[in-house]
This record gives sequence, C-alpha cells and structure tokens, in this order.
Amino acid sequence: MTPDANTRSEKNNQLAERRGRKEEGEEGEGELLINRTSLFPVDTYIEPPKPSRLNAFTLQSNQNQGLKRPLGKLVSTLAKEVPRQKREHQETVLLTFQILLKNFEVCWQTNQWVSIQGQHSAFSKDSRYADMGLGRNINRHCLITLQEAGFIHKAEHNYQGKQTALYYPAERLQAIFMDSLYLPYKGPQKCGIFVSNGKIGRLANLPSDHRDLVSIRLLHEHFKVQRLPNYSPLRRIYKDTVLDPYCLHGGRLYTNTQQIPMWKSPIRKFTTINLEGCCEVDLSANHLRMSAALFGKELDGDPYLEIQNIAKAKHREDVKRVVASLLSTSESETHKAKHSLASLEHKREEPISRRTFDEIHNAINQIFPWFKAVRGIGTNLQSIEGQILLEAMLLLLKDGIISIPLHDALRVPIQHQDNTAKIIKETWSRNLGVDFETRVNFKNH
Repeated sequence: MTPDANTRSEKNNQLAERRGRKEEGEEGEGELLINRTSLFPVDTYIEPPKPSRLNAFTLQSNQNQGLKRPLGKLVSTLAKEVPRQKREHQETVLLTFQILLKNFEVCWQTNQWVSIQGQHSAFSKDSRYADMGLGRNINRHCLITLQEAGFIHKAEHNYQGKQTALYYPAERLQAIFMDSLYLPYKGPQKCGIFVSNGKIGRLANLPSDHRDLVSIRLLHEHFKVQRLPNYSPLRRIYKDTVLDPYCLHGGRLYTNTQQIPMWKSPIRKFTTINLEGCCEVDLSANHLRMSAALFGKELDGDPYLEIQNIAKAKHREDVKRVVASLLSTSESETHKAKHSLASLEHKREEPISRRTFDEIHNAINQIFPWFKAVRGIGTNLQSIEGQILLEAMLLLLKDGIISIPLHDALRVPIQHQDNTAKIIKETWSRNLGVDFETRVNFKNH
C-alpha cells in the first residue's frame, strides 16, 4: 500500500471518530459502530479508459446541481489562481470551475472522458457554451490551472485540428470525490414512510407509533451517525394508487446510496461502511421465488438459467428483464411489456426483440404453469420484499451490524455476510409463510 493510501486511511479514521463524537454530542442518539480491527485501506483511484470519442461525453451545464462543501472550497481556492479585475469576469471564473468540476465528477462516476472544445466558434454568441455562461479564455485558463495543479489528465492527442481535447479527473481530484460521498446529509429529505405517484411524494397517513414507521426512525437514528457512502434519511416509498388504499404497491427502502453507480464503474465496490470493506447480500431471483412461494413451491438452482436454456436465449439478463416485465403487467397487457423491452428507453440496456420475448414468455409458462396466476403483482412483491429487508435490518442492528438497503439486497461489512444471509433467509421464510429458505448471492461490486 502506498504512503498516500496510508495517509488517506488514517485521515478517514480520524474523520469517522470526530464525526461520531460530534453527532453523538449534538443529538444524544445513535452510536458509531466501527470495528477498528477491520479497516479497509484501499487505493480507490480509477484508471481512465483509453481516450476516444466513443467513451467521452460533451461538456454539460449541470448548473442545477450544487457542489458539495469540499468542492465548493476547491472552487474558491482555484479561482484565486485565475485573477480577473472585473466582477463579472470573477463570477465567470467561479461558474467555469463549478461546471468543470461537476463534469469531472460525472467522468468519475461513469468512467468516461469529457470532451471540451477550444475553438472560438464554440464560445460565440448563441452557442451552447455561451448559453452556459462560459468564455473561451477563462475556460482555457481554468483548465490549465486544474491540469498544472494535478487535478485532471488531458488526453495525449486532440481532435478536430487540436481544438477539442478529452479530460479525466486525476487521483488528487478523485480522492476529493470519494471523500465527499461520506459527508453528513444536509438536504431537505426526512426519514419516514411516503406515498408517491412517481413525481410527487407525500407522507403516508400513519399513526406515529406505527410499527414500520418506528422501525425506520430507529434505523435512521443509528445510521445518521455512521460513516456511510452518500447516505440520506431512510425512506420507505409506496406507489400511490386509488385502487388500493392500503399501500400494498411498492414499499421499497431508499437512501441516496442507491444512486452510486455500479454500471461501467467500480465506485460502489470501493465504498465502505465505517471504513470496513463491504459486500452485497442479494436475494436471488427474488420476485420469481416469492411468486412460487405463494403456491408453496420452492425453486431450486437458478430459475433464470433454466428458462434461458429452454428458450435458447443468448443472455440470462434478458430472461430476468422479461420476468420482471411480465410480473408487472396483466395477461391482457402482455403486448405492453413486449413493446417496452423492444424500445431503447434506457441507453445502458440493449433492446429485447419481440421474437426473443415470445420465446422466453413461452418457456416461462412451460416451466412454471402457475405463473399466469401471478401476472401483475410486481409492485405487491416489492412490498413484501421491502418488509423482508426492513425486518432483517432491525435484526442485524441488534447484533451491532449496520446494513444499507439496495432494492433487493443489503450491503454490509464483508465479515458479516454469513450472518446477514442467515437472517435474510429466515426473515424471507417467515414473511412468505413457508418452511423452506430462499437463496442469496454475494456480490463485491
């Protein structure tokens, strides 16, 4: 391990201790649960991919996103290195650094380069850069300042006659991004149970002593004093529907930790709980297993792989997506599920052809004749899943184990993975009313 990594680990340890003392003194609630014999000193630097136009995105405004405190301080410091006499030019310098740093944070999150133009025409009146408030000379000086200070890499070769270059955050800037993930949450969100129509959420009309509400508040009081990545107040969110006044649709647990990317980026793999290396204990093929359990049936092995073999589908992930889509739609709306998967709404996912969809659909009905009876209960299954994880998190907390919910999984310190798996399996069986257990997977991303 490098001296820099040692230094960062020691600073992180000190930060955790200070934060724990401070928040306990202020709130008088919770306890910093840290095992100092199992710290996770690791170099979290992410090497940039090979620079090319195929793995780069163009400079974005991002002006609606605020900077976290360390980045805001960095902007103020860097702005002094690009002196300007006029006030409007000083404001442009600050704005330019803010836009650049937000873009470099996206680089870090997505493992891409950012493409920044340098020609005069890119900053002319009514151009995209001009609309963002950028000026060519100030933008160039800000980039040079960042590069000379060791905050960014510049691609070895430029494009468009050396007027467009690619940039990527260097280790020094990545370390600030990583440390910023562990700052205490300062936003307006509150913990609790909410009902949402997909855009606007409201507090559920529940008594203050409702069991689940008490549980969520108890968990949050402990979580808010831990050193957790990108944590925000724990919430359980149900789907707002006039068809069911009892909130049985949805009900998953949410924190901002779930926003840490896992596609094309190893950031989540590097995150820790109280400086301890972590893994995810994932409920295997959970909605399909829960559906079978409603009929008292236990699914062995990997049901997705079984379907894949019958359908002769190329990818297991396609089977998983088709199953999820069918569980969320009624038998009469199968065409909607087929159409949604054939479209390109999500760029990170490949479309599933209608032929492949039909082959997988037929294979499911062939292997699991009960499947037609559970069509359309996907959001109800989410409610059961959320209850399982909520109860498991409470049981883990009694053992002094902090766990972070990630949809159908819990992220825990790696030395607690076996105990977590045991508790999740027992909780799953109890909620489904069966005498057999589910299966779990361990993931280190």
